[in-house]
Amino acid sequence: MRPQAFEVLAPELLSIGPYAPVAGKAKQRMKMPFTLMAILFGSIFLAACSGDPDEAALRGRIDDMVAAVEAREPRGFLDGVAEDFAGDHNLDRSRLQGILRAQLLRNQHIGISLLSTEVVMHGERATVTQQVVLTGGDSSFIPDQYRRLRVESGWRIEEGSWVVYVARWEGG
Repeated sequence: MRPQAFEVLAPELLSIGPYAPVAGKAKQRMKMPFTLMAILFGSIFLAACSGDPDEAALRGRIDDMVAAVEAREPRGFLDGVAEDFAGDHNLDRSRLQGILRAQLLRNQHIGISLLSTEVVMHGERATVTQQVVLTGGDSSFIPDQYRRLRVESGWRIEEGSWVVYVARWEGG
């Protein structure tokens, strides 16, 4: 049986040796669950408030979404996701909800560390670009999973609240 942590820490090595899925073929799989966590609430570590009330409201929304995930309340998290959300790999709001629920069940502890953040405000819209490290597993001391990503997400104001409506990521 292949070690699970190995898949996350060194996925490129799965195509060789005794853990190869099929001789001569690299394993194709979507690396999405932790990516989603980065997209949607890695922004909690934004730089200090700039005094812009819209940016402060965006930060508040992100904090609320993170609090909902920490309280294991996916519905509260999804309040910050637009109905027409679109992400990489044809990800929509419904698939995001399923992935979030699965990650909350699978990982007792989820960690998000922001290495850098850039926020560009465009009136009632904003673009957030981040370098994020995600960890997860059953232990808060030594994570079972690790992923570093570059995430770019688009936010807009709907009915007076910020929602994420688009996201893309690379790395993993």
